[in-house]
This record gives sequence, structure tokens and C-alpha cells, in this order.
Amino acid sequence: WVKYDWISLVNLKRFQKISYIFQITIDGEDYYGGIGFSNLRHPLKKYSEKGVKQNGDPIPCSRLLGHKCSEVNARAILGQALAELTLSSSEASAVEAVKTTKTPIESIFKEISAQNKFSFNDFSVSVFSFDSHQLCATSDGSGCAMAYGPNRKYVGLTWNEI
Repeated sequence: WVKYDWISLVNLKRFQKISYIFQITIDGEDYYGGIGFSNLRHPLKKYSEKGVKQNGDPIPCSRLLGHKCSEVNARAILGQALAELTLSSSEASAVEAVKTTKTPIESIFKEISAQNKFSFNDFSVSVFSFDSHQLCATSDGSGCAMAYGPNRKYVGLTWNEI
């Protein structure tokens, strides 16, 4: 996985793309291929599409409601977090022309817990480790929070402790 800058030929705006690059050797010749996508989060939905409150105000989209907007928001936020985590943990591609900068995974954990770009309304991301990570080696196998969007004070605690 690599992240790189791209310029739109339509409006000349610069944005980031993410691509999965692979190498294959056939009859002694190296070939490279890949698939990529724009590193832009899907637009989030602030309000539910299920009508309005009795006073006429729109219903805020919430993780507590089973509305279509809930799925849209959850997928958008999780997709962005997954892309960042994947890029931080993967090695740079064999394609020399593509330059990428890796963000240490610990920085992403901090961003998730800070509720910045990985949260919206009451939606947030949490990341747990079930291996013997140095932050919280557990013997009960319950795992521990490496990042906890709803409340950063839970970072380092096990499922059972939360």
C-alpha cells in the first residue's frame, strides 16, 4: 500500500491517493500493477433521513439509531481509520517512482483517541490488540485498547476493565 499526491486534470486540485501495488515476474520480466482510490472520506451525514422531531428540528444522525445515515457515517470513519492504519503498517512498494511517507502507528492511535478526524457526532473508532503488546500484556486474552475514540482514558485497559 502506498499513499501519494495526485493532481486532477479536470480542476488541477491536488489530493492524495492510496494504491495497492504488486509485482509479478513472467518469463524473467518484471511487471507492476495496482489498484487505487482517492484518499477522501465519504461525506458524513449530520442528520437522519427519517423525518424531524416534534418541534420540527432535524433528527441528528446517531450511532444509537439504526438509520441509513448511521451506516454511512460508520463506514466513512472506519474506512479512513483503516486506510491510515494499513498505510502505517505496510512497507513501501517496489515501484521506485512512487514516494510515500509512513506515519507511525502510535500517532494514528493518538489521533483516534483524540477524536479528531476519526469521529463525528457520537461515532468514533476504537482499536484493540489481542497480542502481548507492551502497553497491556494480559493473561486473560481479553485484549486491550490501543486507541479508544469514545474516551481516551480507556487506552491501555482491557475489554473486561472497560
